[in-house]
Amino acid sequence: MKQTAEGSQPALDQREQGSGGIDGVRRRWTAGPLAAGSAIVTRLTGVLSIPIARTSMIIAAVFVIDCLTPLGIESAALYMAAVLSAVPMHRRRAIHITAAVCSVLVFIGWIISPGHGETEWWKVLINRSVDLGAIWAAAGMADVWKRFQEDKLKQTLASRLLHQAAALSAAQLSFRDALQSSLKTLCDIVGWPAAHVYVSDGSGQFVAATSIWHVAETGRFELLQVAARGLRFSQGESAVGRVWMTGESTAVEKVAESPGYSWLKDPERLGVVGAFLLPVTVAGKVVAVMEFFSERPIRVDAEFGPLARSVGEQLGRLFERRKAEQALRQSEERLRLALQGGRMGTWEWQMDTGQVIWSPELAEIHGLRPGTFEGTLEAMQRRTHPEDRDRVTAAVEQALGEGGDWHVEYRIIRPDGSIQWLESRGAVHTEPDGQARRLVGVSMNVTERKQFEEQNARLAAIVQSSDDAILSKSLDGTVLNWNAGAERIYGYRAEEIVGKSISILSADDREDELPEIMERISCGQRVDHYETVRKRKDGQLIDIWLSVSPIRNTEGVVVAACSVARDITERKRAERAMQESREKAETANRMQSRFLANMSHELRTPMNSILGMLQLALSGEAAPELRGWLNTAKSSAESLLVLLNDLLDLSKIEAGRLTVESEPFCLSETLDETLRALAPKAFEAGLELVCDVDHDVPDGLVGDAFRLRQVLTNLVANAVKFTQRGEVVVAVKQEPGANGHVIQFSVTDTGVGIADDEQHRIFEPFVQSDATAERRQGGAGLGLPICRELVRRMGGELNVTSMVGQGSRFWFSLPFGIAQETVSDESPHEDARQLQGMPVLVVDKNAACREALTKMLGRWGMIPDMGVDYDHALGKLYRAEIEGEKYRLMIIDDEAAGMTGGMLPARLAESLDAVPAIVLLTHPGKDHVDEGDAADLAAPVSLEKPVSPSRLWRTVQRALGWRYAAADKTPRSPLRHAALMELRVLVAEDTPANQQVVKSVLSRRGHRVTVVGDGAEAVSALDRQEFDVVLMDVTMPVLDGLEATRAIREREKGGLRRVPIVGLTAHAMHGIREDCAAAGMDACLVKPFDVCELVEVVEDLARSRILAGQVDRPATGSHAESATARIVVDDPLVSSDTEAGSSGEAVIDYRGVLGRLGGDEGLFRDIVRLFDQDAPGLLQTIRTSLAEAEAAELQRAAHSLRGLAANFGAKDAVDRAIRLERLGESGRLDDAAEALEELEWEITRLNRTLSSFRESDTAPSA
Repeated sequence: MKQTAEGSQPALDQREQGSGGIDGVRRRWTAGPLAAGSAIVTRLTGVLSIPIARTSMIIAAVFVIDCLTPLGIESAALYMAAVLSAVPMHRRRAIHITAAVCSVLVFIGWIISPGHGETEWWKVLINRSVDLGAIWAAAGMADVWKRFQEDKLKQTLASRLLHQAAALSAAQLSFRDALQSSLKTLCDIVGWPAAHVYVSDGSGQFVAATSIWHVAETGRFELLQVAARGLRFSQGESAVGRVWMTGESTAVEKVAESPGYSWLKDPERLGVVGAFLLPVTVAGKVVAVMEFFSERPIRVDAEFGPLARSVGEQLGRLFERRKAEQALRQSEERLRLALQGGRMGTWEWQMDTGQVIWSPELAEIHGLRPGTFEGTLEAMQRRTHPEDRDRVTAAVEQALGEGGDWHVEYRIIRPDGSIQWLESRGAVHTEPDGQARRLVGVSMNVTERKQFEEQNARLAAIVQSSDDAILSKSLDGTVLNWNAGAERIYGYRAEEIVGKSISILSADDREDELPEIMERISCGQRVDHYETVRKRKDGQLIDIWLSVSPIRNTEGVVVAACSVARDITERKRAERAMQESREKAETANRMQSRFLANMSHELRTPMNSILGMLQLALSGEAAPELRGWLNTAKSSAESLLVLLNDLLDLSKIEAGRLTVESEPFCLSETLDETLRALAPKAFEAGLELVCDVDHDVPDGLVGDAFRLRQVLTNLVANAVKFTQRGEVVVAVKQEPGANGHVIQFSVTDTGVGIADDEQHRIFEPFVQSDATAERRQGGAGLGLPICRELVRRMGGELNVTSMVGQGSRFWFSLPFGIAQETVSDESPHEDARQLQGMPVLVVDKNAACREALTKMLGRWGMIPDMGVDYDHALGKLYRAEIEGEKYRLMIIDDEAAGMTGGMLPARLAESLDAVPAIVLLTHPGKDHVDEGDAADLAAPVSLEKPVSPSRLWRTVQRALGWRYAAADKTPRSPLRHAALMELRVLVAEDTPANQQVVKSVLSRRGHRVTVVGDGAEAVSALDRQEFDVVLMDVTMPVLDGLEATRAIREREKGGLRRVPIVGLTAHAMHGIREDCAAAGMDACLVKPFDVCELVEVVEDLARSRILAGQVDRPATGSHAESATARIVVDDPLVSSDTEAGSSGEAVIDYRGVLGRLGGDEGLFRDIVRLFDQDAPGLLQTIRTSLAEAEAAELQRAAHSLRGLAANFGAKDAVDRAIRLERLGESGRLDDAAEALEELEWEITRLNRTLSSFRESDTAPSA
């Protein structure tokens, strides 16, 4: 009010200034006292709201009035009002104090009252006496009224407390909720504003504050709640701890002065003055303490304590009851879980009423929902299995008659039709009068146990009926159980052996066997499929099959063993008989194989002479009619030879001795060799033979190239045989989506085809699809069965699709490894990138040939275009020249060209400004242009069909004039020039022919060569003399090259200078170079090696050694330089890769051999003479070794003969020698006779080919 008045003052001043005059001044002076009076009244109202202040002001007012105003009897009334104003105060003593104060004031007022002395004194005395009487009369009435009010309040408080106690007794509250409710009720009754609870922490050592609080007004006493949070008191500690210890309620008038509240700092700031603590007891033990706070001092009379204590006792009983109820619920829950876990349920039959009571668990066991059981004895019997009802009824009647317990197992039928087994136990309950009134019990579902017992019974029956001996024994070998099978096998009855040691069954020579078995069983191991010998009761030894396993207890500890034994005496006897039969059969097979090999040898020997004589006769002049007879005889002899080979292969397949090798090989070379051998017959029949290889097919593979060539040869030969016109296409592609490298081979022809019903029969031996055609074409029907078996041995399957009149397609897929080393000469040169994007024109009348060539060229990045004939090609060449995109290369078939190769460049030059490089595709037997006679690069380079990727690659190189392509017919030889420094070379080689080749080559270079025959001699030679280079054959007698190299390197560790060592080996397998390097060799050459390469390696190693300062040797020759000068070769070392010749059946690779020998034909004749000297002796050594079963000597001789044949590039002879060498290495001499026969045949062919070279100074036509 005061603020409002002051705030409005400026507005009044403004109005006064605006109006002016005396009225404004008057208003200002009258408004000020009004505002001040209003503020005083407000303050007085606030003060008067306090009872003691109000009473004091009334007393003061009455005293002032009494002193200032002459009063009579009226003063007594005023003083009575002042005394009565003290009634609202809390204590009755305040009334008496007020009366005493008023009495004193009456006496003072009498003294200072106005008119004192003028009025009659007795009147004044009477008035003051009346005042005093009125004062104490009012005090007496007020005291009585105050007592009445207090009694009424106490009655109300007691009533509410008793009501609260009764409510707690009947309430279904939790103990926590009951404490919360009691706090609120007591605070509401007494008027305390805040309270909370302490409870025991369960250990009995401490009482701790809880979160149970009651606050009359939200937001008050927050600091008090924070201060009490987390408090813990031990017994006797603080006020709470003392109440917890004594169990007596306590009132604290002022907590600030109490040592029991030392934890409460500045309680007045928290709004706390007094406190009251009430214990909650259970059986004399305090479980909680209720703490009440007040804003005034708390004084509790004798009546309040017991009332409050009754509330605490009721809370204690509630706590005890709740605890008992919780324990009961937990007990019931445990019982329920036990019943459910044990699949049990309780039941009760009240015989007076006939009611049957089932627990929910029992209803569930019967497949019913709880509460759906009818509750009658009839319903219970209806659910009992019909076969068990009488037995259950009899058990109940017996229990009732004897008054004892009953126990029965029976079956029930559930609503779903399933049958369960119950085990029921019950007892009769009798009343005090001796009458049976109830039958109670428990039923348990024992279905699993009954099934287990039935299973055990069945197993026991099986064990007893088993023919096997099944027994158990302890870990010390004592027999525990013994079945009937054991009685039959061992001859002992159970009563004779149970309890005795199992060692009674051990054979005399196997006494240590049983302890070893039991030791393994003790360690928890099993003994499975163990065959041994045991002794029967009658002393007979029997063969048994034994299996022993450990038996463990519930803790997993091995306590015994179970043994199962089977008598296998008859089986072992049969196996021995079978083994004897197998050995006899194998002996017969070996004899048969040797017979076949001998017969084959006897047949091949005259056949070799026949074929040789026929070839000699055909090589000379003969009349046409005679030549026809000779050709017929030659064809018949060759057919007979094929039949012999097929019969041998078939016999090996049937005997299981057909082997498959795995070696690196070049796929394109294998295809080339196969197809060129068959090309003459194909082109003679007017057929086009095409090789179609996909660009993504790897060329270096690991597998059996010999068997692959055998299969393809047979399939292509059949295709040529049964095709009158058209083409035969050999396609090779990588299997799509295959894991690893799976290559698919197919042979497709345009021949007569095979009927559907005949396709499955063509793979049977001696069966042809068309007997008439087969007789017309020749053959025994063995090729395809052999091919299918070979393909299967290599991991594939031979398939066929065909249509009569349209042709056939045979295909198979084989897995191959990828060769780690390059096995093909189809290796891109550093300039091969020039082929990328190079346009090339392919001209051929046959579409399949065009497509195959296009694929081959595309794999090198060239851009092929196709034409059909010469006119078509000329048009394309002319248009390309006009458009400025000239063809760099043209590949044209000689038949499509329509002219000879020599005429082709001139005809093209008439129409074109620039003639592209030309590759002329020719057919076997036809004349072709020799590129060595060409005057310029436009001269055609001939390439004989069928075209393989490797030969096409080399021919494209020559046609484009690449520097490393063979352009001269005879390469220039480094042997015609001497080296600038003489070297001392040690050659360790056991084959005289190879010794002669190496010695001749190096001697012609001016080097001094020392030759030894084995590794031991090489080591000795180095001890005697120093050499610049050592050539070391890897395979030699006495000490092989690898061991000799290791010995030399070990010797050099003593301070000797290191000598370069070059390994010479005929093993082209992967890893041989690594073995040589590991032994200490500096380089490795694979036989047959190029002499240019040999010279280059030897002189490069020597040059490196000299430049490194390891030797100090004078130079020789007219052009000699200083000792440290660089050694050079006068002529460049160029390698020759000349083809073997036009005929696919060439026995030797004359051009390739001559290239490796540097074009030295004299050295070639020397090698021939060495072959004539060594080959017969090596063949005889092989025959003698085979007869005497000397595998090592056979291997060595075959290795040497292999090296001789490799000098001439005689691939077939080398392959046969390799096979014989491996047979000797593995010791498998059963197949050696056949391999020797094949080798002799190839050596005979090689001799026949070399005969023309022996007779003249010209090379044989290759």
